[in-house]
Amino acid sequence: RAVAEAARRHDLLVTLEEGTVVGGAGSAVNECLARQRVNVPVLNLGLPDRPVEHGTRDEVLQEAGLDKAGIMVAVARRMVELRGQVPTLRPGVVSLTSFEAAPSPG
Repeated sequence: RAVAEAARRHDLLVTLEEGTVVGGAGSAVNECLARQRVNVPVLNLGLPDRPVEHGTRDEVLQEAGLDKAGIMVAVARRMVELRGQVPTLRPGVVSLTSFEAAPSPG
């Protein structure tokens, strides 16, 4: 229920996981929204469904675009696709004229 309520209040939901997107938490969010017939764009971010180069956690996440900069770029690209505008990006908040994402908890 909380996922559907959040989706109704936002123009875009973003899921982020350190595992693969396929069959992960993002997939569960997508299924939840579909069951409740909530139609909102969802950007699922996670590791690719293929072997990744070995490295430190930070190196692997950066290579997969899951570091702070990569996440912000992915969200900005998605907002451009949805709105045709480049959002103003600040850590924890992505804002666009009539779009304001909730800050990340903590």
